[in-house]
Amino acid sequence: MWWPAKGEPMAVSFRDFLKKCREHGELVEKKVQLKDYLGSATKTIPANRKADAAEGSLEELAEKILKTLAKSHRFFAEILELFPGEGYGRIARAIGRLNQKGKITQDGEGKYQVKGEV
Repeated sequence: MWWPAKGEPMAVSFRDFLKKCREHGELVEKKVQLKDYLGSATKTIPANRKADAAEGSLEELAEKILKTLAKSHRFFAEILELFPGEGYGRIARAIGRLNQKGKITQDGEGKYQVKGEV
């Protein structure tokens, strides 16, 4: 990448910077293709994946979270730390499901708790 030589002013406009880079042949206008960086899309979701199994494991995770919240109120970040093997999305869905079923709520600080506890 072009950079000002000794004695040249450091403060140049972006337009001048681009002009200098072009003069030095450093900018090649080319469309970026994601496949060049990510590889081909060979990973696909298997057709035999069972949604029922995924739902069941999500219910199991929700029950684990519910048992944890029965012991003490927790912020979402604390729940994430307690289940490091689970992804953010799965934990968010499990908490959403518990909230939707009316099993949990949030206290005044934003901590999740089992509904009915004070």
